[in-house]
Amino acid sequence: MANQIMAVVGCIIAYVISLFVPLKDDEEANTTNMWSVMFLVPGIISLTQMFLMILVYKYDTPIYYSIQKDDENYKNAMSMIYKTSLLQDDDETSKPLVTQPNQKELSWAEIFSPPYRHSLIVCLTLSVVHQATGISSVTFYSNEIFMEGMTGAEAETAARLGTLTTGGIAFAATLITSYLLKILGRKPILVFGILSMGITLGFLFNYSLQNDPGMVKIFICLFVFLFNLTIAGILWIYASETLSAKGVALVAQINMIAVLIFGC
Repeated sequence: MANQIMAVVGCIIAYVISLFVPLKDDEEANTTNMWSVMFLVPGIISLTQMFLMILVYKYDTPIYYSIQKDDENYKNAMSMIYKTSLLQDDDETSKPLVTQPNQKELSWAEIFSPPYRHSLIVCLTLSVVHQATGISSVTFYSNEIFMEGMTGAEAETAARLGTLTTGGIAFAATLITSYLLKILGRKPILVFGILSMGITLGFLFNYSLQNDPGMVKIFICLFVFLFNLTIAGILWIYASETLSAKGVALVAQINMIAVLIFGC
């Protein structure tokens, strides 16, 4: 869930920065310099990441070294990630759940073979459902949704505050999910998410027909909460726990294709 949490945090940072961008109706504002700053912020973050990857996190993942049969770097990477006492513990149940050295990597043919085919189909289906819920459309058109019924600077301010609000809701939901996973597991949360989001979309459809922007905004926030509470992060947990690296990569690719299909 750490990946999903940081993804949401990144969105919130972008939403906060947008609050300082001059409004469209502000004729005295010089937006040229502001856009330069907008490009500078991720540039600084990228340079920081490069510094950390070169000087601090020097090793690749233990699984990569395991596949390459590089026992020395495998041990070095493991000792950097986990406590030394944990690695030396004789109790197998307390050791980290990572691929052991010299384990064979699955080929593409093996991924589609009967022993692994079922889990691949399940994860690919979840990957499509992940976007078929409509979350990309909500994200892409959130400004128009929150500007409904307003004009000028008021509408632009409402759009920015609305997207920031949904970012905060997504962050809160993701934190709750990290706790619920330990209690409920994966499948119950997925089933609840798909059912509750379907009902929420039904209400959104109804209030959209009634031209009720207030209720539409409320149910948009509820939908964002339910999405991030359930399928948003659990998809990737489920995939990483049941598939090999090639399988997870395929699921991610299908997810991007689904974004293009359902987000337009």
